[in-house]
Amino acid sequence: MSSIEPSYPQIFFTFLSCLISSLAVVLSAGEQLHAKGDQILREQSSIVSGLKLHYRVAGEGPYLLLLHGFTLSGQSWEPFITEFGRDHTVIAVDLPGHGSSDPQRGDFSFRGSAQLIMTLLDELGVREYDAIGHSAGGITLLDLAVLDSTRLRSLILVGAAHEASAEGSHLLRNDRFEQLDAGLLEFYRAIHPGGDEQIKKLFAQLNKLPDSEEWSEFTPEHLSLISAPALLVCGDSDPYFPPSVVSRLQERLADARLWVIPNQGHCPIFVDLGGSAELAGRFAEYAREFWRGLD
Repeated sequence: MSSIEPSYPQIFFTFLSCLISSLAVVLSAGEQLHAKGDQILREQSSIVSGLKLHYRVAGEGPYLLLLHGFTLSGQSWEPFITEFGRDHTVIAVDLPGHGSSDPQRGDFSFRGSAQLIMTLLDELGVREYDAIGHSAGGITLLDLAVLDSTRLRSLILVGAAHEASAEGSHLLRNDRFEQLDAGLLEFYRAIHPGGDEQIKKLFAQLNKLPDSEEWSEFTPEHLSLISAPALLVCGDSDPYFPPSVVSRLQERLADARLWVIPNQGHCPIFVDLGGSAELAGRFAEYAREFWRGLD
């Protein structure tokens, strides 16, 4: 009695068909998988208070929340995700209106952004976490540190403070979409799927930030409620949040240390934005050293 064995091509195409079906299920659930170094980077979205928040997840271990600067997206943290993902579950969120996240109703709000992210962490079952924020992401973390003080273990702010300098406020008011050169415009189009319309809205919001009433909420009393240990990182040439401003924040926080980086501006750890390649390569270890000091 003879039998018919499936040929190698039949086995291969059966396997491929199953793989495509599996991927279709994953994609239909709103998740995309990418390899990032030796990490699997999962791109996901959740509906929070009626708005879609997009975020990237990678690694295993204690939770680490990463928040980016204004007009950027969670993609700016991808150079660090492989390293941090070795010993953390990294969650890099697109702030409202940025990347693939829906905009807030009305003007962008640091406090509103913090509330949305806190709700997202609730839905993800995150009970305790460390956090790193750059610029607007760091300012959002200041609000989050008050709203979510029982779960936030520590915070690292890069190029961020409770107030902007006079020069920084002037730059924010006058940084226009129309002034973008071709290279920057191409960069923004790659990270914002809504294209020029989304980018224009972000810059319109950026121009309003210096006059937001939210800055007045960062009173000494407000900041004194932040009990989580903080590491404040700033470039000595940062026009938005120079050392003179960041040192005032240090004085108002219960437990904060200041790290001023020579010859660096607003994005000291982001090589694509003019930062130091050496510092970017060592930043994860600096962060771990800070965390070890908390144990």
